[in-house]
Amino acid sequence: MSRARSSPGGRSIGLALAAATALLLPPPAARGGFLGELQAEIQEILDANSGAVVKVVSYRDPGEPPRTPSARVVSGVVWDAHHVVTFDPELSRAQRIEIQGGPGATLPARLLGQDPLSRLSVLRTETTLAPPLRRRRVPARHAEVILVLGNPAGGRPSAAIGLVGGGVPRGLQLGASEWMQITAPIGPGDAGGAVLDVGGELIGIVAGALQEEGSGDLRVAVPIARARRGLERLIALRGACDYGFLGVTAEDCPEGHTCAQVAGVVDGGPAFEAGLRPGDQILKLDGATVASVDGLLESVVYAPVGATLRVSARRGGKILDLDVVVHKRTAAFDPTVDWAVHSLADARPGPSTTGPALAMAPGAPRAALEVLESRLGSLETELAELRLELARCAGAAAP
Repeated sequence: MSRARSSPGGRSIGLALAAATALLLPPPAARGGFLGELQAEIQEILDANSGAVVKVVSYRDPGEPPRTPSARVVSGVVWDAHHVVTFDPELSRAQRIEIQGGPGATLPARLLGQDPLSRLSVLRTETTLAPPLRRRRVPARHAEVILVLGNPAGGRPSAAIGLVGGGVPRGLQLGASEWMQITAPIGPGDAGGAVLDVGGELIGIVAGALQEEGSGDLRVAVPIARARRGLERLIALRGACDYGFLGVTAEDCPEGHTCAQVAGVVDGGPAFEAGLRPGDQILKLDGATVASVDGLLESVVYAPVGATLRVSARRGGKILDLDVVVHKRTAAFDPTVDWAVHSLADARPGPSTTGPALAMAPGAPRAALEVLESRLGSLETELAELRLELARCAGAAAP
C-alpha cells in the first residue's frame, strides 16, 4: 500500500498539533493563560505517572548466519504490580522479552498471553512495577481531548495531545475488533502506549496507523473499556485461556434491525455444520439479543470451547433455532496495518541487570542516509506547497 499525500488542510492541522505538542513538554516561561494552565495539568499527569508507561524490547533469533538476534521496541502500560499490557502482533515469536521502566532498570519478562479480541498482549515480571494508571470504565467520547504517552526510549515518557476521532470507517479491513480513532501523532515504538483523558485516566492502548490510498494516516487505539474483560481474564487464568470460534464472517444488519448478518461461512466449521448460511440474520445467542457484530464476536470469543450455543437466526421470513458447538480459535493479526513498532535489524541483548545494547547492522548507516534523504526531499516538496498555499491566503503572488 502506498502512503496517501495529505491535504493542505490536513497538513495545517498536523502542524498545529505538532506545535501544540512541542509547547506542552518544555517548562513554560510563563504560567499564565490557557496554554500555561494546560501545560501545568499535563506536566502534573506526567509527574504522577512517569513509571506507568514503560519500554518493551523483544528479541528473536532469525535462525540464519550471523544469527544475531533482531529486536522490536514498543511501549507498554503497567496494569498491576506484576503485569504490563502492550500491543505487538509478533510478541509470541519472541525468545526473550525485557521491560525497561527507567534509567538502568531492565527487567526480564515473559508473555502471559494475547487476547484475540483486543489484540493486546499481557507480560508478566516477577519484579514489582511502578503504580499503574487509573483505568476509566466509561467509553471515550467523540472529540474528547486526549494525551498519548509512549516510551520507546526507556526514560521519561513522551507526550502528544490530540482528540478522539469520529470512528474507524467500515471497509478498511482492520479485522474483527473495535477500534478508537485518535488524532495525536504517534511514531515508531509508540505501539502499546497509553491514551489518557484529561483527568489522567487510561482510556485506550495505542495500536498504530493504517495507511490507505485516499484516506491518509488513520491512527487507531484499542478502547480499554472494551479490552479489560479479556485482559483481566488472561491474568486471572495465568494465561491458560482458550478462545471460541464460530466460523462465520458477519456484518451489522441494516439500520432499524438489531442483529448480525452472516456474510460468509467457513466450510466445515462449527457454524457450517450447524446449518448457518450466508444471508442468515443472527438474532439471539443463548437467549441474549445480538445487537451488533462486536457483541456477537465477544460472546463467541469468551465462550467455553466445546460448549453448545443456541443460535436463533432469521432466514427469509422463517426463524431457525440451531445448536452450534464452539471450536477453539487462534489469534490472528491483520498485515495491512502499519503498527507503531520500532524494528531493529541487528541487536544484542545485554545482561538482565542492564539495558539492551542495540547495535547497528552492517550497511545500516548508508540505508539510514538514503531514507533520510528521501524524507528530506518529501519535506521540501511539502514546504514548497505550503508556501504557495500561504501566499494565496495572503493574497500575494506565489514565487
